[in-house]
Amino acid sequence: MEPPQKSEYTAEYFQKALAKAYHSEKLHVESTRIEAVSQNGENFCSVIYRAVVEFRKTADAPLETGRYIVKDLLPVVAELGTNEKAMFEELLPAMGAILQKAPPSLGEHKLSADCLLAETANGKEV
Repeated sequence: MEPPQKSEYTAEYFQKALAKAYHSEKLHVESTRIEAVSQNGENFCSVIYRAVVEFRKTADAPLETGRYIVKDLLPVVAELGTNEKAMFEELLPAMGAILQKAPPSLGEHKLSADCLLAETANGKEV
């Protein structure tokens, strides 16, 4: 099976994710740059992309630049089903909330990157 193509991740795709994450229906993506960071055969379950997105939260807001990671499971893995969506949306945030109560002297408490969008549909999981 062919791995997902970066062309699937358009400005509209990032606009949907960022509008949801920042609770801003007027968010507009100005530009995107995306590149695959995992090489063929390096990760047998997914293709990892790094994206740089320039956007405005509203029409008159300043231009912001965000750097994001897209983890696109290969179709054969997505069809089998995984628990990644639940892991990123429920388990890791709950564990992070517990760790935030730990004393600062124990060091950094962040377990993972913030998940802005997790989707599972039609044999695809991102």
